[in-house]
Amino acid sequence: MDSRAFLGLERADNSKFALHVVPRLTTSGGFLFGGAGLGAGISALETVTGRRCTWATAQYLSYARRDERVDVETFVVVEGSSITQARATCRVGERHDPDVRAERRVARHRQSKLHRPKVEDLS
Repeated sequence: MDSRAFLGLERADNSKFALHVVPRLTTSGGFLFGGAGLGAGISALETVTGRRCTWATAQYLSYARRDERVDVETFVVVEGSSITQARATCRVGERHDPDVRAERRVARHRQSKLHRPKVEDLS
């Protein structure tokens, strides 16, 4: 099962997704786990860019409650041969929850070909 299936993330169009906050994705307090919000943003960004995420961060401005619908909108900010940077904004109506920023770096060279200083050069 991939992350979109696990989260129940549905694609609405090329850059938009929807997540229904179901009980298995919520805390005992009845709101969406923060990791589920971050995961929804990452999954949406990976789907749109076709690249796996290297790192991501989220800023939580509010929270989604059980039985609410979270709309996830993606924005590709920079897309190059080595790096893609993108953002996903998650909203419940006019409330933001969370704002996810992610990046994917693709190494241009193999690790073995990168310059490594000799031990004696480090002293």
